[in-house]
Amino acid sequence: IRNYFAAEYRLDQMIAHYPKAYVALIDGVAMGARYRSAQRADEAEHVLRWFEANGLISPTRPEFVNEGEGDFMVVGQTILAGTGFRTDPRAHGELAAHLRREVVTLNLVDPSYYHLNTALGVLDDHTIAYLPKAFAPESLAVLRQRYPDAIIADEADTEWLGLNLVSDGRYVVLASQATGLAAQLRGRGYVPAEEDQDGAPTGAMLDATSHLGPEGQDWSSEALGERVEDLVEAARDDADDAARAVHALDEL
Repeated sequence: IRNYFAAEYRLDQMIAHYPKAYVALIDGVAMGARYRSAQRADEAEHVLRWFEANGLISPTRPEFVNEGEGDFMVVGQTILAGTGFRTDPRAHGELAAHLRREVVTLNLVDPSYYHLNTALGVLDDHTIAYLPKAFAPESLAVLRQRYPDAIIADEADTEWLGLNLVSDGRYVVLASQATGLAAQLRGRGYVPAEEDQDGAPTGAMLDATSHLGPEGQDWSSEALGERVEDLVEAARDDADDAARAVHALDEL
């Protein structure tokens, strides 16, 4: 547990100093987040202001609670949208209208998988991996009908947040502890790039990314590379804060 929260504090410190897109963003059009927790209101507002200042198209404050890409997953031209614990289902219609994309509602039923991105990972424009037990029967039927070739994950992997992965269609970054899922990925022709940090669950890969489109801000590999360098520098600057947080955990 100590290692888990040590990794989580480091990630939180990096996010706090980096304009990470905690919103749904497609083709340069941004839909802001509205978190269920009041403590995160300033976070959502900060990111939306950053988008307004950096050339994104129609950044919008949502009316209904949505937890951004925690519950919105882009698969090709479709957005899979989770609900059940955090995101208000009415936010799905709001998102569809703003982004002009098909939005498919999926109901989550297992509190261990309170966000869609803990129960489902997108591998390419046509392929997903998911954990069946996280979904209501009607939503599971939708997934089976739409994605008959999906990879079915095992809870031994998802308990390490193995489905909170990032894929470019070939290379997949996921938790090093998700060994069974990694083996399935290799069998399908993907190349897993497992990440590890002091033995902690490292599955929060997707939470450090956002879906980007070609319009608006410069999303070129060079520009993104510069932002990654900024992120790394922020992490170094905040090493002392992270160390103090870990020390505080030891005192509990």
